[in-house]
Amino acid sequence: MIMQVLGGGSAQLGIIRRLKELGHTVVVSDYLPDAPGKRLADHCDGASTFDLEAILRCARRYAVEGILTIGTDQPVYTAAVTARELGLPYFLTPEQALSVTHKRHMKELFLRHGIPTVRWVCVSQEFSDTDLDHLRPPYVMKPLDSQGQRGIFKLDTIAQLREHLLETLSFSRDDQVLIEEYYPHDELTLSGWVHDRKLTVLTITDRITRDTPPSIGVCFAHRYPSRYAHESEQITAIAEEVVSAIGMREGPLYLQLLKGAQGYLVNETACRIGGAYEEYTIPAVTDVPILDLQIELAAGGDPDPRRWFDQDSAAAAAVLVLLFFIREGTVGTVGDPNELLSLPGVLSGAYHVREGQQSTSIGNASQRAGYVVLAAKDVQALQQLLQQVLSCLTVLDREGRDMILPYKESL
Repeated sequence: MIMQVLGGGSAQLGIIRRLKELGHTVVVSDYLPDAPGKRLADHCDGASTFDLEAILRCARRYAVEGILTIGTDQPVYTAAVTARELGLPYFLTPEQALSVTHKRHMKELFLRHGIPTVRWVCVSQEFSDTDLDHLRPPYVMKPLDSQGQRGIFKLDTIAQLREHLLETLSFSRDDQVLIEEYYPHDELTLSGWVHDRKLTVLTITDRITRDTPPSIGVCFAHRYPSRYAHESEQITAIAEEVVSAIGMREGPLYLQLLKGAQGYLVNETACRIGGAYEEYTIPAVTDVPILDLQIELAAGGDPDPRRWFDQDSAAAAAVLVLLFFIREGTVGTVGDPNELLSLPGVLSGAYHVREGQQSTSIGNASQRAGYVVLAAKDVQALQQLLQQVLSCLTVLDREGRDMILPYKESL
């Protein structure tokens, strides 16, 4: 089949490779001329995954028979609209896709169906102070239709919101922003698959983040099993409510939850495989070939993950996805990724920086310097492997000083 993949970044490399292995012809659409996925594709296109008309023209040009994306939010809506226009199989209607890619529609969905979430309001540039009367500071401001933590700020005053509002809007196609009441929390993610309206939970992970004020919530790692795994029934019940609210029949579900004094609140949801290299972690701990499910779905099938799900025979019981960043400066030396990949238990890894590159202060996920996926038989073995990985990672500045920001979380 001729399959169109929306996005050719590092998060889409796994699905592009798997499509090729299965014998499909792959068309990659990405506005970046040097997107790494384009080197693997049969055909490349410069259309932005946000540009509905350009993606539709590309799909028609190559007579694609299926359309898909993983690891990123906004192309899910583009894919749904394109599929409807061309009569291609897709697991969401455009209306459903909008509800999981645009935060105002998402929050309204939560409100209608009683899904627990933080207090919020959407405002335009001319908002009044009284619009925020029901929110207590500090506030979190977000663009309505962006991704990768771009334009998200934690701010203490309404005056600061006004100062940063134009920057947040610069990451959006909407003329409003979302303002939430900040909720002190730990963060979790749930990855699952819906078949015949029934949810199979695949993994629940701790999403380990750091704040670099005023930016907030930049993810440094995903850890499995979660420290809240003993509350999986409660977490699953919330996820099932979200599935019902969306009206999902089939497909992937990704949920971000905040655990704090008020219990679990849903931060946001998506209908995609996650962007933290879940194509490696999910098979490692469940035996479910998650990429094959996504491909079968795009081809018009209705795959059931329960055919493969088996945690007892899975290769690993503990995994960590390390998403590492570097401090400001000029990169002088970058390590050999093959040294990382040669370590037993490292499933995947790569450096995203190159010699001579200038790094800036951390504000969003696009500034990752690289990633490593680690898997082990238990948490103790995973901790040992992590120490090996950390000693092997190498990004130095021109003076030979280590640039990698330390990972201090315990497993």
